[in-house]
Amino acid sequence: MIPPGNPRSHAAYVIETGCRMLATLESGTLLSKPAAVRWGSMALPKPWAGLAQRVPEWKKDGIFDAELNVQAQAFILWAAQQADVA
Repeated sequence: MIPPGNPRSHAAYVIETGCRMLATLESGTLLSKPAAVRWGSMALPKPWAGLAQRVPEWKKDGIFDAELNVQAQAFILWAAQQADVA
C-alpha cells in the first residue's frame, strides 16, 4: 500500500520555491533557494517561518507526510495572495 501524500522532500521544494518568490518580490533580487529559505525563516510570519526553518531537514527526507502536503498547499495559497498584493 502506498502512503498518502508525497515525500517531505516534495513539500520542501514547494516551500522553498514560495520563499524564493516572496523574497524576490520584496528585494527585487533573485536569491538562491537556500538564501530565500533563510530569508523566509526570519521574515515570514508564523506559521510560515516555521515551515521555512524546517526545509533543509525535509529536503533529504523520503517520509510520506500527508499533513505536510496540506501545510505546503496552504503556504503556497497564502504566498500567492501576498504576491498579488505586491
